[in-house]
Parts: sequence; structure tokens; C-alpha cells
Amino acid sequence: MSAEDTNCDALRQMISKTVAARFQASRRLDFHNKLSLFSISLFSIILILVALLQLVEFDFSFGSVAVNIGQVFLSIVILCFSIAISMSDFSLKSSKHHECGVQLNELVYKLMNKWGVTLSDQEYEQRLSEYFNILSKFENHTETDNSRVNKRTEYVEGTDFRYYSGFSLYFLLIFVSLGWFFVLIAKAVLR
Repeated sequence: MSAEDTNCDALRQMISKTVAARFQASRRLDFHNKLSLFSISLFSIILILVALLQLVEFDFSFGSVAVNIGQVFLSIVILCFSIAISMSDFSLKSSKHHECGVQLNELVYKLMNKWGVTLSDQEYEQRLSEYFNILSKFENHTETDNSRVNKRTEYVEGTDFRYYSGFSLYFLLIFVSLGWFFVLIAKAVLR
């Protein structure tokens, strides 16, 4: 913000940053939703494949006890993920953050044709009040969303790591479950 910026310019910039963070939060939550659904689907497919392979008496790399323990573990993971997803409701939260971004964007557009214009105290307070009224209806975005948005305009150290570390549990469980499955069938495949 430069010295020549008016109260309208400053307000518009503040709201625009919030809009960007809300849309980023919506994308992040949508990615959580997609990753969690992919994880549950993958775990279920692996369980079904292992059960079918057991039916045809497939020669696994490990004994039936180890295979059954793996199946129980994956079943527990599926149960936990299903409960966490239903309680977190990533899809709904994503939609709400997007809706908040859209409403705030409408407010930005009301201020768009007022570049360099100084708003009267009354109009400034009215627009600021609209801004806070919209914010009060929705859950706030996270600092990670803010950092991710600010990264586009300035260097913020470690934002990619912080952002993706929020999804590390998914990546770890996907890797472990695929690894377990491939180790189980490795003996037959490597013959």
C-alpha cells in the first residue's frame, strides 16, 4: 500500500486478501475431501483384492495370520477415516469458505470503481460493517491458507512444507497400504 492510497483502496486490498485466503481454504478443504475419499476407496479395493486372492488360495509372501492382521488394520483405518470424514465434513466446509469468498468478492466489486476515491466516514463504516458481517457468518481460514496466498506475492519460507504436511497422514497411509499389498503379492510376482 502506497502513501497515496485512500481508505477505499486500503479497504479493498484488505478484503481482497481475505477473499484470496477464503478461496485457498476452499481449495485446501476440497483437496482434503478428495484425498480422504480416494484413501478410503483404495483401502477398500485392497481389502477386496486380498480377500479374493485368499479365496483362490493365492500364495502370499506371508502366512495367513500376517495377512489377516493387515486386513484388520486396514479395516480399522477405513472405519477411523470414515468417522473422521463424516465429522470433519470437508465438502461442506469447502463450500462455506467458497460462499464466503463469493460474498466478499461482491463487496470488492462495489469498491472497484472507486480507485483513488476517499470514502466518507459513513460509507467507509458501512462497507467495513458489511465486511465484518460477512465474516461473522463463516468459519475462519487457517494461517496456512494465509501463508499460501501471501506466497504468491512475497516469499514466505516453508509454506509448501507446512501446506503439504497437513496431508501427510493420507500420503503415509496410502504408501503403507500399497506397500503392504505389494509385499504380500511380491513372492508370486517375482517368480
